Amino acid sequence: MVSSVRPSATALAQMIGGWQGRPGPAYRGLAAAIRQSVLDGRLAIGARLPAERELSRALGVSRTTVAGAYSALRDDGWLASRRGSGSVVTAGSGSFYDSGLVPVRRPADPEADIIDLTTAGRAAPDDLLDAAIDRAVDRMRGLYRTDGYFPLGVPELREAIAARYVAAGVETSADQILVTNGAQHGFSLALGDLTHALDRVIVESPTYPMALDLIRHTGRVPSPVGLLPDNDQPWMHDLLRSAFRQSAASTAFLMPDFQNPTGALMDAETRALVMQLSEESGTVVMVDESFRLMALEERTLPPPMSYFDARNSGVSIGSLSKPVWGGLRIGWVRAGSAVVGRLGVARALGDMSGPLLDQLIAVEMMPDLDAAARRQAARMRENFDVLRAALAQQAPSWEVIRPAGGATVWVRLPQAVATDAARLAPRHGVLIVPGTRFGPDGTMDNYLRIPLTPQTERLRAAIPRIVTAVQAAEATDVPARVAGWLT
Repeated sequence: MVSSVRPSATALAQMIGGWQGRPGPAYRGLAAAIRQSVLDGRLAIGARLPAERELSRALGVSRTTVAGAYSALRDDGWLASRRGSGSVVTAGSGSFYDSGLVPVRRPADPEADIIDLTTAGRAAPDDLLDAAIDRAVDRMRGLYRTDGYFPLGVPELREAIAARYVAAGVETSADQILVTNGAQHGFSLALGDLTHALDRVIVESPTYPMALDLIRHTGRVPSPVGLLPDNDQPWMHDLLRSAFRQSAASTAFLMPDFQNPTGALMDAETRALVMQLSEESGTVVMVDESFRLMALEERTLPPPMSYFDARNSGVSIGSLSKPVWGGLRIGWVRAGSAVVGRLGVARALGDMSGPLLDQLIAVEMMPDLDAAARRQAARMRENFDVLRAALAQQAPSWEVIRPAGGATVWVRLPQAVATDAARLAPRHGVLIVPGTRFGPDGTMDNYLRIPLTPQTERLRAAIPRIVTAVQAAEATDVPARVAGWLT
């Protein structure tokens, strides 16, 4: 993959952090820090590095140190230098793994003692959902005299979704809402309408793997922008400016609200910048807001991205599968009415209308949506405390990055063995997803994504199994090649 992002010397210095404390020659420490930024996904494959003189000035070291680091990276296959193009990040030999398109997910053998942590789905709030289903069945009878086709969605549901945007300060009418069969369905429709084959799509790195699969499967090209989940400013403004101004991307797919997999939350200043860059570059911004209600702690959220979209050119995607239940396949797209009309036509070509009962259940759940989300968040907080305490005791060298919200935890391992650990994990009674599944370039092999959604005792029982699998991976010299995962 080729990235059009060129980090400035200042941005690269911020990415690699406190590299000067490493043992050995300074140039080796700098080379190792740059290589680690590639493995972490902060620095994309194909990115052009700053000139030696610029980076030496930003780091406060001699140009000889930077030149030695670049030379070491070239020798190890991590950097290619071309006349007129500078130094370009490449894939180091043996460090990256092909993921391929996601296969159909096979559930774990019910007779085996295997804990499946490959999905971040959660149990439903059964009392709230039971009551909503009962009311929806009664409401369904009132539609028997209609033909049952609502290509854009049941009017009451579209109005209820629009009302939530209005309550958040975003003027929205029902004709700006298309009801879909989940967020992925909405993203698929929007991607098909707003992009063409070979178009570039700006994505975060790491990002949601099913979105990456769809982008690649439809012939689009991901253009990754590194994310710093443990930083005060996870979305680096310098990199965002570079991506929007240099990539010539037709669209950008971002998750500003508790990003999957990191749980990072984009602040209002960055949201305003993204929409400013969108207007300047003509890049349409698509945002997935599926986790917006899933704050880990009580907090005042920044306004939705559409609040900063003065031209109403962007697309917002939401879903009930995260705050309520994955089996309730209800999502939506909020966009300009013209875009919604086109998406409705595209949707009808493959799916004449969504299931009415699910939509009516969603109508009945809307008044209880915040209550359902608070319950789910409480469960997530409990599980995070269990996970953090157990890893502090059993794997103290692992870095548990506290998410602002969402349903998962992004865990950094001391070594790049996550893919090997995922391959070996079933032998130890657990299924896990390696960070490579979330990196556009197959990087991030020193990360695991662990869901906070299982029953607490199941999560507690899974942790020593994960640790054992990682220890086994650290002891093997055979590189793994793990097939795609459905997450």
